[in-house]
Amino acid sequence: MELGRQFRGSNALFTFGDLITGLGVIAGFALFFLGLKYLRNRQDKTRKHYCPRRLFRALCKLHNLNGREKALLKRTATAGSLKHPAQLFVSPELLSANAVRLSPQRQAKLRQVCMKLFGNVTTAG
Repeated sequence: MELGRQFRGSNALFTFGDLITGLGVIAGFALFFLGLKYLRNRQDKTRKHYCPRRLFRALCKLHNLNGREKALLKRTATAGSLKHPAQLFVSPELLSANAVRLSPQRQAKLRQVCMKLFGNVTTAG
């Protein structure tokens, strides 16, 4: 039996079924690679996307700060001309240095927030 016999005569015809099968295989490969590209792009966005506002919100949530405490930290950062409010989470010295520009009532509230963030450290005001 010859191996080439399958490709001669009536077996050599290209049918509609062969076309559909070929297109299905090509479409399957295309969908697979598009899916890989989508997953890679999504992963790259989560790794490389820099958003200071999102960082600040995540830090506030992590430290269980309420809306008033968040607003106080934002006001403190603005009063201290900090580029990003999330910088206040770095050290208590940043909080105390920028608290001088706040009212005494806000300074007292800021001390409470500082205790939440850094524990028993000499801080704001």
